[in-house]
Amino acid sequence: MGHVVCTFLIALLLVSTSLTKRSFVVDHKENCFRKDGLKFQFISGSMHYYRIPRPYWKDRLLKLKGAGFNTVQTYIPWNQHEPVKGRIDFSGRKDLFSYLKLCSDLGILVLLRPGPFIAAEFEFGGFPSWLPTQSKTISFRTSETVYLKNVLTWFSELLPMLAPYLYQQGGPVIGLQMDILKPLQSAFDHIVECNAMDDLDFRSDMSQMIVNLNDKFNDFIATRLNILKF
Repeated sequence: MGHVVCTFLIALLLVSTSLTKRSFVVDHKENCFRKDGLKFQFISGSMHYYRIPRPYWKDRLLKLKGAGFNTVQTYIPWNQHEPVKGRIDFSGRKDLFSYLKLCSDLGILVLLRPGPFIAAEFEFGGFPSWLPTQSKTISFRTSETVYLKNVLTWFSELLPMLAPYLYQQGGPVIGLQMDILKPLQSAFDHIVECNAMDDLDFRSDMSQMIVNLNDKFNDFIATRLNILKF
């Protein structure tokens, strides 16, 4: 009898674990996001951790959440974290991982934008100032060898540290935007493969989905605010 009960409890535990597996995916057929299998709408605002004194993080995040946002978006500036080649800095207000943990503790999801090019009102778009010195013929935001080598080196440091904070791993990060406006898909496929982050869905073919979502957003604005579509 005891053996039967034990077997039943183990089976129940396995079923419960499978039912509670965390996931966040893009449903291209339904033009929506799905969180743990259910349709989900994230409402996101920007709050860049490296621009806010660390003691104010919690207060600002709580204000963001109190305003109705369930997600926060932030860039990860390469120039701030590697101001000198080979010296990685996540101290003080640049402690990205403490910021992510705080978001998780407060029940706020996170969208990360690690670049390498981020714009974000930074001189040189967030590239470190030493990058142009690596080659006289370096070509930025291309597959040029020297540029790509330095990007791969930086991401090989960064991405493994981010992996534990992914939503699928129990963290708050539901998505990453690689680069901005002009993704280097082949390069990021290689980075993901090297760093065991293959549970993330890196895509550069979402233009139609974006169009569909924009249409829905326009309808929402027109209905709620009674204004013309734009």
